[in-house]
Amino acid sequence: MKILYYSPNPQLGLYDPSGYGTHMREMIAAMQDLGHEVIPFIAGGQEQHGINKVKPASSFAKRISKLLLPSYIWSSLRDRHLLRKDHELQKKLLQIIHKEQPDLIYERGSHLQLSGVEAAKQVKIRHVLEVNAPLAEEKKLFGGSSWYDAQADASEKKLLSMTSRVLVVSSALKSYFLDRYGLDAERFTVVPNAVHSSNIMLDTEGIDTVRLRYNLVDKTVIGFVGSIFPWHGVDLMIKAFAEVALAFPNVVLLIVGDGVVLPELKQLAIKLDLADRIHFTGNVPHLRVTDHIACMDICVMAKSNWYGSPVKIFEYGVLGKAIVAPNTAPVAEVMEHGKDGLLVAPTSAEIKSAITLFLEQAEARSRMGMSFQTKVKRNHTWRINAMRSLEA
Repeated sequence: MKILYYSPNPQLGLYDPSGYGTHMREMIAAMQDLGHEVIPFIAGGQEQHGINKVKPASSFAKRISKLLLPSYIWSSLRDRHLLRKDHELQKKLLQIIHKEQPDLIYERGSHLQLSGVEAAKQVKIRHVLEVNAPLAEEKKLFGGSSWYDAQADASEKKLLSMTSRVLVVSSALKSYFLDRYGLDAERFTVVPNAVHSSNIMLDTEGIDTVRLRYNLVDKTVIGFVGSIFPWHGVDLMIKAFAEVALAFPNVVLLIVGDGVVLPELKQLAIKLDLADRIHFTGNVPHLRVTDHIACMDICVMAKSNWYGSPVKIFEYGVLGKAIVAPNTAPVAEVMEHGKDGLLVAPTSAEIKSAITLFLEQAEARSRMGMSFQTKVKRNHTWRINAMRSLEA
């Protein structure tokens, strides 16, 4: 089958190091591995810039405008730009469709953008929609309200109604859309995120290099991997570790990744007098992430939203690590508390208690790590996700 993989969001690049980049790359690769021909059309760019990709700096005028204009006006201007961009993208998309003659359009849904589903309807091609968030609500949460909010809600309903099949990452997100828009539940398929287990190749030399670089030899390592934003709760993890460190002098914390609050977290480590026991790596190449996770004994994800399926728990799980994760509906949907890991409320006290249990009970670490590892390899690989998505 010939598949046109379409992502209309101009901010999401195929080779960006964040979770969305991994998701797009892995789904495309999995479809190709299944024998399908995939033509990617990624509005945010398909060039491979490497791990240190730097987004173009904002112009001076743009930076000043953001400071002077009310957030409502700025958000409205951004939405207006998206609508104009979507009109341009639809023309390009139709050109690609006429040239390539795909059998299916697989789209990663985006706020305010209908070009994919409208093009599919125009040329009468099957359209499958992947939705990873409540698009209109998430935009308001992170980007602020806009003149186009009502249009965004209507656009989201239209997008979900026109497509042939909706793929959502959690049952919680499915329920949200059903309740909000009164849609047919039979058109939805829940496909949580995943990991590419076949490319997990442990590099002994690479692992040793990480251990030596951060003085992890003969230490018990608690770790986090991922983009570091305020909503990830890495500060809660550090505060929990501050109490754990008092009782367990041989334990260290390894934080792998970068993000807007990283400088604040480094200052917090200094304030807590833990700079010598908390190691920040910054961004590391995607292929080297596994080396870092392999050095960890306990992997933590402190917070997650109510709708998302966190890729990092599957990355932890495929390596058999003991996991402390947030007790949200999407996480509980794939992990059983006390069997596959410890699911906790996003507070430093509960995170500390879970870490302490794992430190005191090595057998529990091993047992739960192996249990979730088996589940991940059996049910949560990108190849399996591609099969579910294309058969839906």
